[in-house]
Amino acid sequence: MPWKPEHLPGSLGARLLVAYTAAWLALAGLMGGTLAWILFSDRMRWADHSALELAHALAGTLKRDATGAPLPPALPGELGWLVERLPLDVVYRVFDAQGRVVLWSSPEAERAWAGSTPRMAATARRLDVQGLTMRIQSARLRGEEPALWLEAAMSERLIRLLHARDATHLGGTVLATVLASIALFVVVQFVVLRHLLRPVRQLAQQASDIDLHRPGRRLATAGLPQEVQPLVVAFNACLQRMEEAHTRHVSFMADAAHELKTPLMLLRAQLELGDADPQALLTDVDQLSRQVQQWLVLAEVTERQSYRHETIDVQAVARDTLRRLTPLAEQRHVDLRLQGEPGPAVQGDPSALAVLLKNLVENAIHAAPANTAVTLHLAGDSIHVRDHGPGIAAQHLPHLFQRFWRAPERRDAGAGLGLSICAEVAQAHGWQLCAINRQPGAEFTLRLASSPPPPDPTTRASP
Repeated sequence: MPWKPEHLPGSLGARLLVAYTAAWLALAGLMGGTLAWILFSDRMRWADHSALELAHALAGTLKRDATGAPLPPALPGELGWLVERLPLDVVYRVFDAQGRVVLWSSPEAERAWAGSTPRMAATARRLDVQGLTMRIQSARLRGEEPALWLEAAMSERLIRLLHARDATHLGGTVLATVLASIALFVVVQFVVLRHLLRPVRQLAQQASDIDLHRPGRRLATAGLPQEVQPLVVAFNACLQRMEEAHTRHVSFMADAAHELKTPLMLLRAQLELGDADPQALLTDVDQLSRQVQQWLVLAEVTERQSYRHETIDVQAVARDTLRRLTPLAEQRHVDLRLQGEPGPAVQGDPSALAVLLKNLVENAIHAAPANTAVTLHLAGDSIHVRDHGPGIAAQHLPHLFQRFWRAPERRDAGAGLGLSICAEVAQAHGWQLCAINRQPGAEFTLRLASSPPPPDPTTRASP
């Protein structure tokens, strides 16, 4: 079965520990394999080096008597045993500048090597003596004149034997060291990871204590690893958006209840008195239905995930909007006009743009005097809706896009949500919506250029 990351434990600390341990095992295996190849692939690789070490060791222990002649060295136990028991496998001789040997390691060596001439050169050489292949190295003795040299030799069979013993001993030492280091590494990593992940566990406890009924609670970033801090910052931003949405929801419910309370009480009073005009009651019910419909539309446009983004045919949406509002315009004796040409293609929700334009044009129809025109003008990346009414009072401009706000002099019985719906749609798409006064009338401008969504809809008065 193929290996997958999901096969690791679910704990982040356990995954890191497994990953670190696997990496250390791979490194230890690589180092151990390299060392084993060096030790066992060619056991004669260090033969000359072994002979050189022997030469320097003997040269450093040799001493001279009062006449300057060399004295037999005091060999360490193992080396002395080898010279005594294997006189032809471990040989040394001391000679002068004329090549005369003045000291032999043993009589057996003197007899076997009688025909060979010593050399003062420090380079390694090989020599066959009585069927034994010897590795030879020379070193000059320290001390006063006359100058003396020492030539040391070891047989290749002895070098192989010693190397095999050393390799086995070294391999066992390396294996024990690796196993001990792995155990120590696992313990240290467990302690370190437990300490490093402690802020993450505290973070989880903080997150479990968060409650929307206690606003303002956020996760602390102090002491967290830098890799985790962006996640916490994003989570805090999500909490901020959730609290804002919750606040809007509570405010919306409170406002809706307040707006419904008064008309329902009036309807109840008229019904209880028994002298209500049925037509007036139907008008009041229609007004309540219109308010509920606007609340539903506002709730829908507030949810960003409900939008369906595609390429919008702005001119087609504008024409359909004017067609749907023609009966209302004719009832109020207002002429609807479509002018200009749209600009480049716009990405967004066509239905949301239709709702926005419908509310703007409908408000303009209610504000326009009889026998005047309401113009919907397409100008590149912007849409302008203008009426020829009395305009907007300067003190009312900052309140145009607030929910349930109605100007005192409004002639229609709207719920005060139309422009709030327009502002929500514009903000969700990154469009900019503003209102200015003209001479005469008022003009609402919707800019469709791609830009970051503004924090609040913009309103301004003409100079």
